[in-house]
Amino acid sequence: MLKNKMNKMTNTAASAAAMIVAMGMSLTASADDNTVTFTLPAEASVTVNYKGKAHYTDFTVYQPSSVTTEGDCVKQVFDLPANTKYHYTVTMPQCASVSDIFTTATDMEFEFTREELESVSADYCNRDVRANGGYNVADILLNINKSGQLQMEPGATFQLMNLRLWQITNSVVSNYFIEPVYEYKVLNTDFAEDNSVIEISADGLISAKQNGTAIVLVSYHASVFDAAVGGEVWSELWAENTGTFVVTVGDVAESTIYENLALSYKPDDTLDSEHDVLYYKASDGAYGLEVKPQGISRLALASPLVDTLTNTVAYPGGFSQDAITEADDGVGTYTVLLSHGRNILRITDTAGRDWYQVLTVKPVDINVHVDGHRTDSHFLPGDVVKVEFDGLFHVANKLAGVYNQSCSVNYNSTPTSTAPLGNQYQFQLPENQTWSATIVPDEQYNFSLLNGCLTKVGYGSSCGAHRLISKETGVNPSFGAEVTRDDCGSLPDVILHVSKICNGLELSAAFEVGESASVISADELTAAAGAVTWSSDDATIASVSSDGVIYAVKEGQTTVRAANAAGTFAITCQVTVGDPSLGVTDTELTNSISLYPNPFADYITVSTDSPARVELYNLAGCCVMTADVEAGQTELAVSQLPKGVYLVRIAGKCVKMIKA
Repeated sequence: MLKNKMNKMTNTAASAAAMIVAMGMSLTASADDNTVTFTLPAEASVTVNYKGKAHYTDFTVYQPSSVTTEGDCVKQVFDLPANTKYHYTVTMPQCASVSDIFTTATDMEFEFTREELESVSADYCNRDVRANGGYNVADILLNINKSGQLQMEPGATFQLMNLRLWQITNSVVSNYFIEPVYEYKVLNTDFAEDNSVIEISADGLISAKQNGTAIVLVSYHASVFDAAVGGEVWSELWAENTGTFVVTVGDVAESTIYENLALSYKPDDTLDSEHDVLYYKASDGAYGLEVKPQGISRLALASPLVDTLTNTVAYPGGFSQDAITEADDGVGTYTVLLSHGRNILRITDTAGRDWYQVLTVKPVDINVHVDGHRTDSHFLPGDVVKVEFDGLFHVANKLAGVYNQSCSVNYNSTPTSTAPLGNQYQFQLPENQTWSATIVPDEQYNFSLLNGCLTKVGYGSSCGAHRLISKETGVNPSFGAEVTRDDCGSLPDVILHVSKICNGLELSAAFEVGESASVISADELTAAAGAVTWSSDDATIASVSSDGVIYAVKEGQTTVRAANAAGTFAITCQVTVGDPSLGVTDTELTNSISLYPNPFADYITVSTDSPARVELYNLAGCCVMTADVEAGQTELAVSQLPKGVYLVRIAGKCVKMIKA
């Protein structure tokens, strides 16, 4: 689970422990205090903190009343007011920070060994969204602005607010959350480390030193929080989510540039560097953004190179025009190819001044199939089509006192769609990322899902509200928040070719014994063929009603037919009936085992906490594949299997999966 990593960000300021102490105050002991003792390795440090009522304000930090060294250990003693809730944070170089909440009711002792602290490294990375009770997301929000460009004058300061998402909290209600240890890396526009324009202190205070431009990358370490909802151990920041912004010092006169960076479904709203995530089909390799900026002399792009195996990000090409193409349309249209991570677009006006826009881009896997029992490859008029995603993330995940809304997939161009209810805290799980719509073909017999986005709706603040948080006032718990809605980001267009309901059409479907359903829209069938008569080649396996409802009777295969009286129209559906007594279940396996995507195409990903055997059976009961998998994630290649329904057994459980 744990790993070593070479290309890590370096902290340009003092240690995190020193930062926390500097924010607090030294309080003297009283007769009503309890003594709390921490024993640590000599190179470790501890802070003891008291949180006030408001979120995000500085903690009150207690200083030890005594510090003694015993061999290779240090003992720190704190005198703390009794019957009060505190939390501690222990840090040691190269190790995850360790925190917990405690209440002083008597004298207390805490001991941390070197082995315990070293058991989770600072660069521990976990990308399994099902980990930590399904809350596992390692993202960040910053209080910059929509473009991701901070403009300052020499001598000015700006207090940076770093906000981890998912917020590591003891409860989604009481919201006693712990922030990780943050790191800051300051670069020049050639992406070399350079602190000559600005510097950032350990507590995130940016100081502008001289005219120029700096690029800031914000990262954080892994954390251990014993009281956290979902689990104790939390990942370092995922590299593609590295907090990224540009600081321009001096020469901030208003530009004549009209950026024209907006999405088609909200043309008057400029792109948001954090909330407007631009998703592309993973198979496409990049996101093509079309822009028409006016008043410019040139464009340049810094493309991130994200390595998800080592969890690192770099900008090896610097700013260049390699990923930018200008159309020969006479109006200045550019196509910018954006890669996975935080892209930085530089726009230079005719006076030579540079403006910047950070763009967040991510790949997503998409599976489209007909909802129901059909297993063929046709999309027919009247079918309910289901679009399933894997790789989407909440546009504004839970943030105490600010964001607490649900997120759902939305295609604005489709009036026949079914609006999903969304998911509040676990939208990142693939089963919560779906969209359904009834097929109504256009004149070219295509069905198009366009202007896709993620919709955030519910009680809480509108997107961007986190940028108003300050350490001075913080945010009080809110129990009277209003309902807000935001449409954010961009999803890939889905364009389906629709098959006509015509003579000779061949369909297939899979049922379990006792199930019943139609496999084609009765209204669309009547419109195409007029009155038809339904029949089954073997009604003992599957019978069919006069209106086309198929009833699965017993295990086996048969053909169901529909034909008109004149003999000019006939369609067939091969029906496979399985036995539900095999232990098939459509419910989630356990938190420690998952199989996805479902339906699958070329592979099945198996995620398990321990070694296991996987067995695939067809509905005839024949084992078509077995595989032994180790703990972690394993991809099983299944492209050779024919389309249909399969039963997958693992660890004594059995689930139904569909090869589409």
